[in-house]
Amino acid sequence: MRRPLRLAAALLALAVAGPVRATERTTIVLLPATGSNVEAPQLAAAGDVLRAHLESTGEFAVVRSGPPTTAAEPAPAEAAAAARAAGAALAVTVHVSRLGAVAVARVAAFTPEGAVVHTDELGALGPDDLDPALARLAEGIARGERARELATIDTVTAREEAPLPKMTAWAAAGLRVGSLFPVRRPDPAARSGAASGIGLVFAYDARDWIADASVEGYTSNLDAWRPDPDRALALALGVYRPFSKGNVAPYVGVGAAYTVGRFAWASGQGLQPRAAIGILVGRLSNAAVRLEAGWFLNAFPVRDRATGADVYVHGGMASITLVASEPTARR
Repeated sequence: MRRPLRLAAALLALAVAGPVRATERTTIVLLPATGSNVEAPQLAAAGDVLRAHLESTGEFAVVRSGPPTTAAEPAPAEAAAAARAAGAALAVTVHVSRLGAVAVARVAAFTPEGAVVHTDELGALGPDDLDPALARLAEGIARGERARELATIDTVTAREEAPLPKMTAWAAAGLRVGSLFPVRRPDPAARSGAASGIGLVFAYDARDWIADASVEGYTSNLDAWRPDPDRALALALGVYRPFSKGNVAPYVGVGAAYTVGRFAWASGQGLQPRAAIGILVGRLSNAAVRLEAGWFLNAFPVRDRATGADVYVHGGMASITLVASEPTARR
């Protein structure tokens, strides 16, 4: 007998809890939907859809107030008066603005005293995309959160699915001629020196910053019989900040290279940080010239021939770079 009695008690509790839960819903009044560049039937549908989503949250009992209109969005005083007239805890407004194929739905919630307790908006790509946007706006009112943070697999909008627009960076390739001037070599008889070479450069101009990647080779002497030429091969990356958007632009930058080098019989390889200052001529053209001076520091040591101590080769750099790209016609 005890089991049937427990089951009956549970069913009775559920029957009582249902009406109690229903009475816990907050009564809100939904004012007529307003819009800009949106037809009245679509506004009416937007109001109906928002009402359905508000009620589906389980938090609200929604009372409608008047037909949709293309008039201006209600003022806080009007919304507060509607809440008082309906005996509601909140008055909710919805305004849909359309510009071309893009729409923005905006909601606001007001107390009977006229205080704004919630505002939110979400974009949509056409009328068919308003349903998931309104669903998230309704959930945002119920949870007191932003609709942008409430996306689920069922409510991602077509506007959010669209690829992000990107500005096109100007890309070019070219040739660099330059020199290294180490002032700290592992040779007590010649602490300073010089090595020259060429490199292939791939440059990118993204308006606010410039970047390049290069492969560079340097040597102090092309004579294969010379016993101790300085030589280096580097794979480098650099990022630069231009100070002008005009045709002539001074700039500063930093970079790093992976370098394999030999200085005075001492070989080594590793990271080579760089700093540079320069000027870019022809930035507005499909061909440009860069004049650059800088400093390098080998972050890997080589052995000093005299003392056996570790030496970090470092010194100056200078180069001239020509880059060009295929001309493109304006659309």
